[in-house]
Amino acid sequence: MPLLSIPAARGRDNVTRLGVEDADGTPFNLDTAGATRATVSVCTPLQSATVEATWAGAIVEVVLGGLDLPPGTYPAKLVYYSATRPDGEVLAGPGFVTMINIGMVC
Repeated sequence: MPLLSIPAARGRDNVTRLGVEDADGTPFNLDTAGATRATVSVCTPLQSATVEATWAGAIVEVVLGGLDLPPGTYPAKLVYYSATRPDGEVLAGPGFVTMINIGMVC
C-alpha cells in the first residue's frame, strides 16, 4: 500500500494539493462523482480533528495547518460526500489502497 506522508505546520495557511485516484490508479474526478463536500480528518483514541477541503476534478486542496493537533504523526482520512454518499466515502486512509500520515509541527 502506498503511504503518503504530508508535513503540516499547525496554525499556518500552507495549501496541500492531493491527486485522487481509484484503486486501479485512474484519476477519481470528484466533480463527476457529484461531490458536495470533502474533508481530511484525524481520529485517534486521544485526538480528533477535521478540516474542509476544496477540489477541482481529481485534485483536492486542503490547509492541514487548520487541524488543531499537537506536534506528532497522525494517520488521516480523505473523505468525499455526495447525494449518493451522504455519510461520506473514504478515498484514502488507514486500511485503504493509499494511506495518509500527517506530520504536524509547531
